[in-house]
Amino acid sequence: MPMELAIGVLLCTIVLSRLLSERALRRLSQDQKASLLDAFSGLRAYSAIPVVVLVVAFLGLGRSGIVPVRPLFTGYGVAVLAYLAGMFWYTRRKLATLELPQEYLQQFWIARSLSLVGVVVFLAAFAGRPA
Repeated sequence: MPMELAIGVLLCTIVLSRLLSERALRRLSQDQKASLLDAFSGLRAYSAIPVVVLVVAFLGLGRSGIVPVRPLFTGYGVAVLAYLAGMFWYTRRKLATLELPQEYLQQFWIARSLSLVGVVVFLAAFAGRPA
């Protein structure tokens, strides 16, 4: 798959995921929205830290030439997928305690899955590029 197409798929899935998530939020009452916001306040504050560390490490190692690009990208892709899987697991566990409506949860997980598909398509296209 050409990289331009993979980037387009990634961006489209991110946008569609956000739209579905916002639509799902409209199904919640004000109290449910407040409990959701409160439950994930710590996550919002610190979830960007691993992403920043991964990006800085990838760029630093990539520019240094210490690690060849293909193994570096493979490790980066595995780390990104592990981070996303961990966030998926944590979010699922946390949402289960909030007793939110099934309609919200269904739309939320569809949105999350859609964005994950975009990331996987992008990583696969990048991995398939000639070295």
